[in-house]
Amino acid sequence: MTKMFRTTLLLAVVGAAPLAAQTATMPGPPPVLWIQRELVKPGKGSAHNDWEAGWPAAFGKANWPTNYLGMNALSGTNEAWFLIGYPSFAAMEKDMASSDANASLTSDLKRLSAGESDYVETTSQILAQYIPSLSYKPEIDLAKQRYFEVVRYTMKPGHDGDFWKASTIYRDAYVKGGLDNHWAIYRVVSGLPGGTYLVILPMRSLSQWDSIDTEDAAMAAGEAQMNALGKLVADGVATVQSQIFVLNPKMSYVSKEMKAADPFWR
Repeated sequence: MTKMFRTTLLLAVVGAAPLAAQTATMPGPPPVLWIQRELVKPGKGSAHNDWEAGWPAAFGKANWPTNYLGMNALSGTNEAWFLIGYPSFAAMEKDMASSDANASLTSDLKRLSAGESDYVETTSQILAQYIPSLSYKPEIDLAKQRYFEVVRYTMKPGHDGDFWKASTIYRDAYVKGGLDNHWAIYRVVSGLPGGTYLVILPMRSLSQWDSIDTEDAAMAAGEAQMNALGKLVADGVATVQSQIFVLNPKMSYVSKEMKAADPFWR
């Protein structure tokens, strides 16, 4: 996880769901989500996973309080994401400053960073803010999740409002129909083109895709609302991309409570 806490390198530019840091002190999706992205070199996937295990070991050695989730792309580009949640940008800044002041941890992180080039083509970072009003049943048992689907919407200039309207229609349909699904929506504030939103859906199993209830949502919304939704999408969305990630306990630094809740994380 490249230079995750190197303030001078990262903040000059600016690893669920979001659900990434649900703890006793932050039970739902974190208000601030920091995503570290690594494009993995061809043929280096397994070796990269092994190398990334060094990061949780370093943070565990330092008894660091900030946890994160690591996950690998199951579809799309061969990349790894690391999700770090914070209650605020101020808390994020404080966490990085504390890391920089810890000489032992900094030494370990420098060593790990130096070896990243053997496995990683490029790195990038994304900062995003949680939108509670557009999310649906976001509180989950994170320890039981195995996958995240991340749907990325980039809106046409001046059409951010269309995303909010469309998301509200879809969410209200699920509320009206009492449908069982979960998602958290984030607005990207840095690291991707303006007008980008991330919809993050946790999954316990890929078998959930066998019973997707979009038709039930359409019936609950009604024809008029679905027509309005279709127009908002056609008028406002520039691009949309879905990507499935599988959570990787080897690359994750999770709490003792989460490890105790499910052996998967041990």
